[in-house]
Amino acid sequence: MVLSLGKSMDLDVDSDDVEELVKDHRNELTTEELQELHREQQEEVVEELSSEEEESKGSISTAEIKELCYHLEKTQRVVEKWHPNTAVVNRSINLFNDNVNDHFRKILRNHHRRTTLDRFLKKNPKNCLTAKDRKKKEHLKERKHQKEW
Repeated sequence: MVLSLGKSMDLDVDSDDVEELVKDHRNELTTEELQELHREQQEEVVEELSSEEEESKGSISTAEIKELCYHLEKTQRVVEKWHPNTAVVNRSINLFNDNVNDHFRKILRNHHRRTTLDRFLKKNPKNCLTAKDRKKKEHLKERKHQKEW
């Protein structure tokens, strides 16, 4: 049935493809594979939400992020030291790091890139030309080159 359906849709399908499809879906995922799939799905959701929130909330300063990271690390050390269930603590910390801290790390990376770019442009003002200015400059060079001929 799958084979005839594929052919009716003008797909290049043979019995080996169908067998591989059935075989792949017959095997159950391991716990590790399920956890990895769950983690990937969570990351996708967090990325979507964080990009929407970042656009609507404005921006946080680098100093505020560094202060936040300091307090989070301090809290993490206290919880690791005093909470009786280390497995729960480690899972929670990892989940928090993956979903929350990663958002702020990305913002810090963007701040760093922006700062680096700003420094580069200040040192090299000719790189600050707009596309229109660059076209004018190229046009003038071409005209000058044509006059020399």
